[in-house]
Amino acid sequence: MVSYGSDRRPMSRSGRQGPDSPRDREVALEIVMGSLGCGDLIYELREQLERPSPGALVRVVSDDPGAPSEIPAWCRMTGHALLETDPPYYLIRVKATP
Repeated sequence: MVSYGSDRRPMSRSGRQGPDSPRDREVALEIVMGSLGCGDLIYELREQLERPSPGALVRVVSDDPGAPSEIPAWCRMTGHALLETDPPYYLIRVKATP
């Protein structure tokens, strides 16, 4: 079910709406994963996050049932910052190069 805020824009499950929601933030890159599973999802994330510059915001859209645990774990292991989650939306800040 979709909830709407006072300005009739859809709200995220957390109750946020507008540019504060991961689905509405302005990003340098949006990666739509669909239902790619664990191995393919992580491989594609690694490949795609080499493209934007360090510090860029990237929105990942994945409806894989494992994504809510896999994406945060992958970000912790690789040093990318997972800023917000609102499945199927994930907002990631690309890490600075070493």
